[in-house]
Amino acid sequence: MVDELQLSDYERGYLMAFSHQSYDDWCDTNREPEDIWYGVQVGDRVFDINLWRDEANDMVYCSVYECIKGLEQPDNYTTDADRRFQLWERKDA
Repeated sequence: MVDELQLSDYERGYLMAFSHQSYDDWCDTNREPEDIWYGVQVGDRVFDINLWRDEANDMVYCSVYECIKGLEQPDNYTTDADRRFQLWERKDA
């Protein structure tokens, strides 16, 4: 089970705006592959945004994960898949 990632109101708003721009970019590139990742830094935190399409339900989902520095290598960030926040879902365009 994945825990909910805690975000401040500012982080949530910033990530929401960034995710909508990312979705527009993804649509402009024919949405291939069926899921795509975008990295973004907000203040001193780093996040991965995942956009993915469920063709069976004709839906697109957007989730955000925090990236933790030094989990695997000292200078690299690793996506913490144990905590997630689902930003939005909507009908596929």
